[in-house]
Amino acid sequence: MPLPVARTGVEAVLFLALLPCERCGTTQTPWRYSAMVTVDGDPTDTYAGECGRCGLARDFTFTRPAEGTDGGSATRFGGDQPSELLDAGQWMDVAGAASIAETPGVDLGYALDAYREALKFIPPGAGAVPPAGLFSTAGRVRLASEPLSLTRDWIQVQIDTLAQLIAERRGDPEPATAAPPEQPQPWPRSDHPENLERARRWLLDQLIATARTVHPAGNVAVERDDGPVRSGPDRYLATIALRLDALEGWAAADAVTRAGQALAEAGWVIVPGPPSGGQRWAVAGRRAGFQARAVMSADDGVLRLSGETPAFLLPSSAADAAGVAGTEPADEPWRPANPAEQTLEQAYRRGDLPAVHRLLREVPWYVPVAEDAFGAVDVDGEVYLAAYTSPDALSYGLGAGLAYRQTGYRELAGSWPNPGWRLAVNAGTPIEVYLGIAELTGAP
Repeated sequence: MPLPVARTGVEAVLFLALLPCERCGTTQTPWRYSAMVTVDGDPTDTYAGECGRCGLARDFTFTRPAEGTDGGSATRFGGDQPSELLDAGQWMDVAGAASIAETPGVDLGYALDAYREALKFIPPGAGAVPPAGLFSTAGRVRLASEPLSLTRDWIQVQIDTLAQLIAERRGDPEPATAAPPEQPQPWPRSDHPENLERARRWLLDQLIATARTVHPAGNVAVERDDGPVRSGPDRYLATIALRLDALEGWAAADAVTRAGQALAEAGWVIVPGPPSGGQRWAVAGRRAGFQARAVMSADDGVLRLSGETPAFLLPSSAADAAGVAGTEPADEPWRPANPAEQTLEQAYRRGDLPAVHRLLREVPWYVPVAEDAFGAVDVDGEVYLAAYTSPDALSYGLGAGLAYRQTGYRELAGSWPNPGWRLAVNAGTPIEVYLGIAELTGAP
């Protein structure tokens, strides 16, 4: 198989920073340049590192562009030809996150170059990125949810706006010359704590503004403000609580609906998901790699808005060891309780449903039981057998203290309790999946 082409060391380091670990799925590997070796007369560049989460020794080898094939309108990431490592949708995510978390005169240039990289995928005379320019799951998700952002006009507006802003702040917006692959430049996102702080503040302000829109008279409190550098090794997390129980006329369903509308009006893309139901309502959104979620229970009286920054905005850390999280009450932010859930979360966030399905077929399931019968939940008139990938996830989704039985896909698929039931895995958590058992059996 031909080696992937990295046009510059900067592009190689960016690609590696976004590359999940093959074992645990996290992006916590501190990569370093390892060696330059000539293979069949062509130079190759190898990077190596040890995953900060699971300790896996990793390496990745790139080849360089053929001489004379990548000149022309260069950015710090490469020359005239589109990237073979990241597709147009991924470049748009990188550009959007970098521009939100910008430091004047530095990161706007990084975002500008990323937008220029996305534009390279649009052929002359075409109005939008063609399907061949969207070869990642993130790219296909963007096409389905934000097709306008992949048009020539939209991307060009971003480029023109950023170029003008850079010119106003520091003059000529031309990108700096990239270092050669054997001396790769540090990735800008990792070495500037002020960028992380800007992203953190922006996210927190977005959550507070959403809460104020839902109910201006509600009591808003910051419940969680983690990071971003020390306590969040791969991302910054925040939770805002809007207390409505002392006010008249509030309803959980209405509050969550208003939160979704407020996020959409602020430019967030509301992420399709399973219907809310029972006593718990939820809505989720994303914007330039940032994630937001609003959750409220009917009897709680508190709307919680949680958010997180993109993982690639924050530095890698070897200090965060894998382990089992403690059981948390359902109104606290969810965290993965084991390595399998960490990998599930990564695949879920990427929109990689085949990977989610493959993992669900392999991991243990924890199914609530009552009097030797499996527990089931009703969602909009359909009955789902409830299964969770850890006891902590079960407590988060259904409440603490429930009896459960450990089983798995193979056992349940062979003795499904009711042909009219569907399957709800991790219902009520950020990695919930709703499908029929036959769909999981037939999934790739």
